[in-house]
Amino acid sequence: MASASGEREERVPVSGRLVETADGAFIMRERRYPLDYEHGFYALADLSGRHARLNRVSRRHAGIRPVASVRDLLFFDTETTGLGVGAGNVPFLIGLGFYEERSFVVRQLFVRDPEDEAAVLRHFRRLAERFTHLVTYNGKSFDWPVLANRFVLHRIPPPETVPDHLDLLPMSRNLWRHSLESCRLSRVEEERLGIRREDDVPGHLAPALYFRFLTEGDPAVVEPVFRHNEWDVLTLVALAIHLGAVLSGDADWERMEAEDLFRTGMWLAESGLPDLAERPFAALLARPDESVRYAARMGMAYKKMRRYDRAVPLWEQAAALAERRPLAAAGPESLEPLVELAIYHEHRSGQLAEALRWTEEALRRVERLQSLQARLHGRTDAARKWRAELSRRRDRLLGKLNGETDGRRAKPAASGGGTALEGQLELDWRA
Repeated sequence: MASASGEREERVPVSGRLVETADGAFIMRERRYPLDYEHGFYALADLSGRHARLNRVSRRHAGIRPVASVRDLLFFDTETTGLGVGAGNVPFLIGLGFYEERSFVVRQLFVRDPEDEAAVLRHFRRLAERFTHLVTYNGKSFDWPVLANRFVLHRIPPPETVPDHLDLLPMSRNLWRHSLESCRLSRVEEERLGIRREDDVPGHLAPALYFRFLTEGDPAVVEPVFRHNEWDVLTLVALAIHLGAVLSGDADWERMEAEDLFRTGMWLAESGLPDLAERPFAALLARPDESVRYAARMGMAYKKMRRYDRAVPLWEQAAALAERRPLAAAGPESLEPLVELAIYHEHRSGQLAEALRWTEEALRRVERLQSLQARLHGRTDAARKWRAELSRRRDRLLGKLNGETDGRRAKPAASGGGTALEGQLELDWRA
């Protein structure tokens, strides 16, 4: 590294300033945004009121504190010289974002010379201790382990109080992995957050630009990397707002695609938030042409919520849809709503004739499926298991119905053929 002050200043990117410390020098670039600044669909101020449940972005949130204030959040993204988390990977640019009373600050720490990396790490350490939560995108698996290794390498203790880590990637994957080609942050921001980048350098080019800067000393070379990293930090905020809105129940459901509404509802239901799950489900059910293909799975979700008033109509809808589809396309899963309806009517509504009707319908379908599987694959193992279970259910229901009509419990009918009672019940159903 050149030691003359003039040469040192020439290596400072024009948008940053040189910070001299006892541990070395580094570049700091700082931008302040008003809270009404809009990044895609959201203004920065929109996180207020939607932050408290961000600790639930992971289903394994036990032990992670609720977020008391937006000013407790430190948004964090790095640009590194490689893709691994080993000791040889250097985080040469650390992007940080945090709320102040009237603005949102993006502060970037740049390792101008590798020998000065310790100065950046110590500044990060002091800053991180002011916050209770780190917010990242894949930072739990990548950014934080990379930094932790660098702390060890430079014999710098980590922050005395390590903030709780809120990694937004797992929840994003749960919501969008079926509807987006990729869950990379750049794709999520474009497809789901209304953000369009212009003249952005792809992240994978950042290491090459950094090495070029080290060789040539031209600060203009890394200016695009600063802009890319700053954009990533702002996108983290927009994504936190979106996920916070989902977790608070006040997301813009009308804007979401059908697949996203379904996945959001399922994620909330499986995360122990059934009241919130009903909101995206209700928005999806308001689109009957789109919701029909999710009916069976939503029915199961409502069953887990013990909302049978919602589950039963959905299972009936799914059963009707499966009947209209070719059996080869419907597959064994088309039996599930029929079986669920049989279980419901046998054990909850007490309508045993209805339970038997759905059991018989499932048996007819599984027999056709068994024949189809034998022709196509020569194997009928799954269909045989379904048939055996359904036959036992039918025999049990016939016994219960015989007991009701004769005042005693009848001997179960053989599973092979019909009986006079079954024929009578069929007439009753048609009536």
